[in-house]
Amino acid sequence: MSSTAALAPITSSDSAMHCTLFDAVISPDVTNFTVGAPAPALLPVDSTKKAMAAMDSSWQLQYGPEVGPSPFLHALANFLSAQYQTPVDSNLLMVTSGCSQSLSNLLTQFTDMSTVVYMEDPSYFLAQNIVRDHGLRMLPVATDEFGLDMDSFEKQLAERERDTSGPFDSKTMPYPSVLYLVPTYNNPRGSTLPDDRRRRLVDLAYKHSILVVCDDVYDMLTYDGLNGFSNVTSSGPVRRIFYYDPHPDDGRIVSNGTFSKIYAPGVRLGWIEAGKTIIERIKKSGLAVSGGCANQLTSGWMLQAIKMNLLDEQLQRLRSTYSRNMSAMISTLKSELPNSVKVMEPPSHGGFFVWLQLPKHIPSMELRQRAIDEEKISFAAGEWSSPTKRYRNCLRLAVTFYDEKTIVEGVHRLARLLKRVC
Repeated sequence: MSSTAALAPITSSDSAMHCTLFDAVISPDVTNFTVGAPAPALLPVDSTKKAMAAMDSSWQLQYGPEVGPSPFLHALANFLSAQYQTPVDSNLLMVTSGCSQSLSNLLTQFTDMSTVVYMEDPSYFLAQNIVRDHGLRMLPVATDEFGLDMDSFEKQLAERERDTSGPFDSKTMPYPSVLYLVPTYNNPRGSTLPDDRRRRLVDLAYKHSILVVCDDVYDMLTYDGLNGFSNVTSSGPVRRIFYYDPHPDDGRIVSNGTFSKIYAPGVRLGWIEAGKTIIERIKKSGLAVSGGCANQLTSGWMLQAIKMNLLDEQLQRLRSTYSRNMSAMISTLKSELPNSVKVMEPPSHGGFFVWLQLPKHIPSMELRQRAIDEEKISFAAGEWSSPTKRYRNCLRLAVTFYDEKTIVEGVHRLARLLKRVC
């Protein structure tokens, strides 16, 4: 860019082109299945206006308590209790500005340069960048179709314990290990960790002094019993891993939640649910003491959205739309893909993504460029999600950004390309 261009004023047309994170990557000519975000038509503009109009600005424009305003935390606890179908204690909640900020803050507060961060392989690829930003050593953990391979993880922990010893004080010391995972409707594979593995993980967390950070962002986006999945009878929400933590006064498990997936990503509002020791350490951090609540203003209007049932309405709308989209995508993939391509369909459907496994000799990164050039479609290459750069023959498709018709047409074009190369 020339110096003249760099200093040129931003025109109204330029500004309109760069208002969202996706303006530079979304083209009307390409169906981009990489994007894990709601379609513009799904953004709750009217609901947001109603909630904002009902705000009480006498406190919402002031610095907030470090953990967040009490009225919001009580309303959030009630909302979560209804969604999870288990009691949630407002004293174990703290406001964040979303899962990404929360993960970064947890790494800041609970690690030092000796800490090892374990991550599923594959895992959410942008979370890997957050770990790298902190300069921490990252170790991949093998997964299978159900999620984290617990036998493999326990073996890794036993080997590392030879290099770590001594008592651990959760109130003051950095954690020797952190585990980051997406246990429910995993990004990228869509898998859900079974209850027996969740319980075993909690036991390992206490035995080996691990801070387990669960991105519980898709838990409420379950589609069993809806639309194309109406033949499936849901047994209710999967218990989040935090539910099995036996020591809420202390704690090793953090449930990282966000309104980005259940309301709209632009609100930049989330929460953590964790033991009292974890909450207190964050509450006393320099960041919290200096700035107070991570998102006081948005907490205030989300409180109104909860009270007015606007959050429930938006969540139901997203569930209904995404379930139709996922059903359309999976059924079209199954009917049109060559037999050599495997659709990794989990027993329970939910979340944002569908994972495909190609024949081993086909690298999805190279296929992605051909897909853009020849068929005007795009997707996330499997190796992006792998700390070890494995899964080169896999790819991830998002179901959220386009309507059913566009999804079906995009899958038609993807299948056409795969029939040529497989």
